[in-house]
Amino acid sequence: LDRDAGALLLLGWWHREADRTGTLPRRAALNPTEFLRLLGAISLVDIEADGRLRLRLYGERMATIDPPDQRSSYVDDLTPSGYRDRVLTDYRAMIAIGTPAGFRVHLRGVLGEDFIYQRLMLPLADEQGAFRHILVFNPDALKHPAQLAIKRLLDRWRLAEEGDPSPV
Repeated sequence: LDRDAGALLLLGWWHREADRTGTLPRRAALNPTEFLRLLGAISLVDIEADGRLRLRLYGERMATIDPPDQRSSYVDDLTPSGYRDRVLTDYRAMIAIGTPAGFRVHLRGVLGEDFIYQRLMLPLADEQGAFRHILVFNPDALKHPAQLAIKRLLDRWRLAEEGDPSPV
């Protein structure tokens, strides 16, 4: 992530806002017009009072990878289960530290294929200043070959979990 211009732009915004206010940046301070070219790879996750993670916003490039009919508005309902478990592990690790976090995600598909992608997560506060939101940026979602590769891997994984032995 340290070489990705989009990740550096978002991280720079987060640090400037934190320095300006002396607190965790508020979700309301996020101006999407500053990040127009990145919006397709950005998700916004709400941390509900019971700790459940809800997908509030899902960039259109992300929707290409994980179509709306195959996802829930809650992270713990994502499929396939191995992908969901990895996402939850990373999100919970980021919540525990409460600071920006970058992850290199390694997934192994049902056919043994490997896929590695990056994820930047930025903690955001609600209007009262409580940590209640996570901005998630997946720079690889902006790259068409990576989009296709992760989509194929997730589709095969879902079919295998549903009992369909044929590869996609």
